[in-house]
Amino acid sequence: MKNRNMARAIEALLVSPTVGEAGKVCGLATRTIYNYLRDPDFKAELSRRQGEVVKATTTMLVGMSHEANRVLLDLLKDETVPASVRARIALGIKQHVAQALELQDILERVEALENANLSKEAGW
Repeated sequence: MKNRNMARAIEALLVSPTVGEAGKVCGLATRTIYNYLRDPDFKAELSRRQGEVVKATTTMLVGMSHEANRVLLDLLKDETVPASVRARIALGIKQHVAQALELQDILERVEALENANLSKEAGW
């Protein structure tokens, strides 16, 4: 990073919901942070760091999904849980499965299109 203030601004932007709040967190004027956001290197570093945060969060959530699935299954099987709650859980599971299948289908189609495009470019 070009200077310590830019590094502080990035750290603040990662934990703040707004640029104004980030300014308060790091002790910089909002205008200064907006000026930094016009700097391509600053934007690239912020984007890289945001990507790291998203990746870490996704990894954590994937790790928690096994436990979440177990809880849902336990609730679904527990006859003391109201039928309306169990029905809502069942519908939620079905919806997520449908979304996962749809996403898988889209990914397979995109991959096929990319492979076809690569074949054309290679003259095969």
